[in-house]
Amino acid sequence: MVVILDLPLPRSKPIVFENFFEQIDDALSSPLNNITSSRNNMISLLQQDSLEPALKALENYLPYLLSIKDSVQQLIVKSPALFFWTSPISVNFRNSFYSCNSIQLEILMVYNAIAICHRNIARKLLMEAISPENVKFETNTREAANHLCIAAGIFEHIHSTHTSFVWNSDFSEALPEKMPEVFLAFENICLAEAQQVAIHKAAINGTSSGLISKLCTDSFKKLEYAESLLRGTKKQTPGLRSLEPFHLQEALWMYLSLKKRLCESYALKYLALQSNHDMKYGLGIVYTQLALKKLTVDNVATCSNTIVEVVKTINVTKGNLVKQLRTYKTENSTIYFDHVPSEESVELPTQVKSVVKIVPFQPPSFQPITLTLKPGNSCSIM
Repeated sequence: MVVILDLPLPRSKPIVFENFFEQIDDALSSPLNNITSSRNNMISLLQQDSLEPALKALENYLPYLLSIKDSVQQLIVKSPALFFWTSPISVNFRNSFYSCNSIQLEILMVYNAIAICHRNIARKLLMEAISPENVKFETNTREAANHLCIAAGIFEHIHSTHTSFVWNSDFSEALPEKMPEVFLAFENICLAEAQQVAIHKAAINGTSSGLISKLCTDSFKKLEYAESLLRGTKKQTPGLRSLEPFHLQEALWMYLSLKKRLCESYALKYLALQSNHDMKYGLGIVYTQLALKKLTVDNVATCSNTIVEVVKTINVTKGNLVKQLRTYKTENSTIYFDHVPSEESVELPTQVKSVVKIVPFQPPSFQPITLTLKPGNSCSIM
């Protein structure tokens, strides 16, 4: 079973759009009322963690939001005009709200929430299809991979347009979403997870071990890159800013660390299987030994149900590798007598193969709304 880290859906506070703009007549009052109602419905469903209904509500609200952003040049600050959100990945803002007075940043947060809904729906589908014998297995795994590729496309869109989301000059909170690297990281995480679904199915369908090893290596490298982005590792990514002060949740760091180990171990395991198939029995022994070493994990903090499941997967994999190594050694010492090279002398997996692709995100079409501002103090939408 492919295990995916569960991210909490973001929360927000209600606002009344009618308070921000001059309502000349019913023709203007009605659309503003609809926008407020749509947003309040979205907030309610996010609060209930209702994935599919929340996704639909977010998608219904987004065109309204884009219509305002495209139509109005100024936003009246009244008491003040603020959008409040929580952050699914921040320690500081998981349960407390931050605020911004920019419609553009409201759009960013809605995009982000849509991507997280797709990712969590993928997780739900995979949990419902635990084994190939499950009648939902084929459909759920296919749909889960698609949701992950859709989420990757949305994260890619946020990353590529992030410079247009200008933060308030006085916004100094350590919020991860301020950094475009966060969204590039999650794009790679989602693609790595979609690839893991493909790997699971490939192993069941008897795909060549050599090919599966390349798929595992690709997934490992995507997770490694994502982790380096989140840590701001300048050595691996020149010019990258540090994200360490942004206090990402412990479960995210643990998840990336454990899943990297699993993917790297799987890449070595399947190289061992391929070596044994090619009658390179000594090499099969070494690759199995190396695969086991990658799963040496100490002091794992079980900070979420997902981490518990990943640790279970690691323990099962270790048990299977121990049996595989015992079999390989017994057969080689009694039948094949093949030379067993040193671990330092063997070539580690470097070749990658990807069978998943981003589903490009296209913002929805919308009908611009003509708005007239109320007199008073104002600030430009950033």
